[in-house]
Amino acid sequence: MMLHNVAIVVIGRNEGKRLKECLKSCVGKVRHLVYVDSGSTDNSIEVAEGLGVDIIRLHPELPFTAARARNEGFEFLLGQSEEINFVHFIDGDCVLNDEWLAHAKSTLSDQEDIAVIHGRLREKEVKKSIYTRIADISWYREPGINKEFGGIFTIRSTVFKALKGFNSELIAGEEPDLFKRLLADGRQIICTDHLMGTHDFGISNFKEWWGRSVRTGFAYANSERDEALKNKQLRISFWALFIPILIVILAMSIPNYGAMGLVIYPTQMIRIFLKLNIPYGNYDKLLYAGACVVDNFPQFIGVVKYHCSERVGKKQNIIEYKKKK
Repeated sequence: MMLHNVAIVVIGRNEGKRLKECLKSCVGKVRHLVYVDSGSTDNSIEVAEGLGVDIIRLHPELPFTAARARNEGFEFLLGQSEEINFVHFIDGDCVLNDEWLAHAKSTLSDQEDIAVIHGRLREKEVKKSIYTRIADISWYREPGINKEFGGIFTIRSTVFKALKGFNSELIAGEEPDLFKRLLADGRQIICTDHLMGTHDFGISNFKEWWGRSVRTGFAYANSERDEALKNKQLRISFWALFIPILIVILAMSIPNYGAMGLVIYPTQMIRIFLKLNIPYGNYDKLLYAGACVVDNFPQFIGVVKYHCSERVGKKQNIIEYKKKK
């Protein structure tokens, strides 16, 4: 059934086959659908044209960012119809669940105090690799009133417009910036256990996973006006800089204590493992805990990268970490 007062913004860059699956899952669900392309050099435009989808090609004059793409997609939709009450944002590497929009519309219609709804996002091939397992766990959010969401969500169009959308100057970390403004404005965010869609991680090796984590660290620094993200930067620096320096100093002065310092990281991994309250088995929990510890190092590189680019006045463009598909 086609929903007339719900619209969809799809964003992407070089998603290829992933984009085709995404758009096919969206076509026919709503009257208004737009794909916003951030300078793809693959066949993404041809894919969207073949499915008869409206397309916005972002001009390369300004940096390509997910925030900018979503904002321009939203503005395009508002120009198409004044009857759009809800907008669903989805990335080109995701597939929309057939029942999600009806569920989101019903929930938002029944609960006027809720501004944003997001649901369960699952990895397309969870058991394909350790990276897809880690990704699937990271998408999990406990159902109920939340204080955050990712890039896939449904929002009231009036709220998004009132808050002037995302901060398009942010290369990454635009979601934390938006939900901080939502909460400051007295809005509520809800997460339900309903399946929202599937995600194709597109990462198959350590190098790509490392690059994605560097981007995450850059995002934390890029949104440093957020006190919580400032604290994350400090925590990353503690584990990736202070602790290694301390271990080296101890190893040089008191060799036995230096060796003992290496136990700090496994201890932290076990600590995270024991604190996890998520619907996964022990193997997945341990894997995720280990990833959280290792993540500090590439994220620290991302933090440093951001501050270095700021110091020299260099405009950082979109950070890519996976291959075209």
